[in-house]
Amino acid sequence: MKTIHFSPMLAGVIVATLSACASTTLDTTWRDPTFAGQPFTKVLVVGSTDSAENRRIFEDTVVGELKARGVNAVASYTMIPNESDVKRERVIEAVRTAGADCVISTRVVGVETKREQVPVQSPFPGDMDLYRQYSPMEAGTTIRQDYQIAHMESNLFDARTGKMVWWGRSSAFPTADISRLSRELGNSIISSLKDAKLL
Repeated sequence: MKTIHFSPMLAGVIVATLSACASTTLDTTWRDPTFAGQPFTKVLVVGSTDSAENRRIFEDTVVGELKARGVNAVASYTMIPNESDVKRERVIEAVRTAGADCVISTRVVGVETKREQVPVQSPFPGDMDLYRQYSPMEAGTTIRQDYQIAHMESNLFDARTGKMVWWGRSSAFPTADISRLSRELGNSIISSLKDAKLL
């Protein structure tokens, strides 16, 4: 078996295929074992990002997913419009204004480059004929593909005490489709919080 390098066009096809096949995943979670309070009923959703548009899309999407599951929620950007102002004091003020009893905050903590060996039978156009297409004896070829994974951290804070009661680490392919990423991430977080009886 041999490994080859390949054109940017083929690389783009492989990355697109990998991205389409893999969804956002919630890899690790932690719940405060000492927390014995009732499930939270109103959530302030905070997306920590340098992009005002991405923050709005993320917060609106997660708020929508929460409301669809019967949990009242509000997006922080409606009270803290400037992403540079999302600081502790402003979040505390927003919690009071919204009457929220908890805060869900999510941010990107890093981007990791990974390497994948992708098996292919014929990497170049014109290399295939009818016999080789169906021949089980043809030697395999692998293509080395580097791709990136974004790691995100989500926290649930008790607004009354300010204490973190849940933490989760997620991973996803970086994508321009922020709505899809937000929806998948929101669903994963909400399901975990429901299972942990925090919502």
